[in-house]
Parts: sequence; C-alpha cells; structure tokens
Amino acid sequence: MRRFRSCESGQALVEFALFMPLFLIILVGAVDVSFFLVEVMATQEAATEGADYGAAPGNQNDVSGMEQWAAYAASYGVTLSGTPAATTFYTCTPGGAHVSASTSCSSGFGPMEYVQVTASTTLNPILASRALRSQSYTATVTYRVAWQQ
Repeated sequence: MRRFRSCESGQALVEFALFMPLFLIILVGAVDVSFFLVEVMATQEAATEGADYGAAPGNQNDVSGMEQWAAYAASYGVTLSGTPAATTFYTCTPGGAHVSASTSCSSGFGPMEYVQVTASTTLNPILASRALRSQSYTATVTYRVAWQQ
C-alpha cells in the first residue's frame, strides 16, 4: 500500500481530468454571454441608428427610411426578428399623451415631435437547456425631432 501512496506518476492526468470539464463549462458560458451581449448591443444600435436618421430635420415622416436604416445597421452584427418598426408622434410634454400635430398646447407652443424605432432579435444560447433557452430581446429608441427653422 505504501508503494501506491508514494507513486505520483498519474497525478497530473487525474487532476487534469477532474478540472477540464469545469473549465470547459466556464469557457462555453463566457463565450455564450459574450455572444448575447454582442447581439443585444447590435439590436440596440440598429434601433438607435433608425431613430437617429428619423430625428434629422426633414426625415421625421420617412418611416420606411427609418426602418431601412435600422435594418441596414443591424446587418453588421445581428439577424433581426422581422422588420424594425418606426413611428412618428407628437406630445405637449415629454413623456405625455400623444396628440395631433395641430394641437394647441398649454405652454403656448406647438407639440413636440418624436420618432420611435423598435428592433427585435432572438438570442439563442450555444448549449440550449431548460435553464438556457432562446430569448427575445426588443430595443426601442425614442428621439425628439430636431427643431426646424
């Protein structure tokens, strides 16, 4: 029995065999999280680019242009779930109820114009399981349209 206690010829192999599965799980998890983050940021960027295009003077009524710009921006990092959705709306106060463009606001000024672009994607994990399932992510960006003179 003493002979086996003093023999260390396979110790490194046993330690490697015990450590390697844990290391691989951590590595795949880190790669999976990084892919999720890249897809989330690309989706957010797509919605931001579409809203940025629409907030420029003269583009606020070009809904199809906002949607195309968002889809183009997304083509460099993520596959969107469907076409981005763009809208234009007016409010008298930031975050207030939507009103028509001809509404007379209590401030004495006309309503503020906003553009909003929504983009969605589906996040798929590398190793799908009950705990790690596909998830839908939606990014919505709202910008106030630049004041026109």
